[in-house]
Amino acid sequence: MSAQEHHDGPSRGPAPDTDDAILLQWTVHLCRRTPARGLVVLAAVVASGVLGWWVFRSPLFVLLGPGLVVTATAEFLFPAHYRLTARRALAAYGAARLEIEWDRVNRVLVSEECVRLSPFGRPSRLEAFRGVHLRFSDAETMSAAMAIVRARARGLQSHA
Repeated sequence: MSAQEHHDGPSRGPAPDTDDAILLQWTVHLCRRTPARGLVVLAAVVASGVLGWWVFRSPLFVLLGPGLVVTATAEFLFPAHYRLTARRALAAYGAARLEIEWDRVNRVLVSEECVRLSPFGRPSRLEAFRGVHLRFSDAETMSAAMAIVRARARGLQSHA
């Protein structure tokens, strides 16, 4: 991992693939922003392991419960690495790797917390499972990313 991906600020740099140059990349770690919530997740991990033993008396459930909690909260627990390139937007956290090519972005939903790049032209129930969410570490990163999104994506909508 490069030094560019270890801090919360934006960075620019050459991409390994010259057809897909990196325009902007940054990292956000939600757990570091709100450590009290991290303690709640830790308590849930421990409680699910204890509950797995208490109810089932099985080492499998001692591991399965915490594993499910960690998987469900991966976006919060692990640093999220974002990258905007000439061809696509990418988000990676834990084992998840999400990406959408700019020509597939039909809607851009802007809120106070994040920007959602959606492949759907109108609201859909599937929207929660498709597209890419971009979260930002600071106003400078959000401004730089929004300039790229405006230049590359089709529709921009603002939602509070």
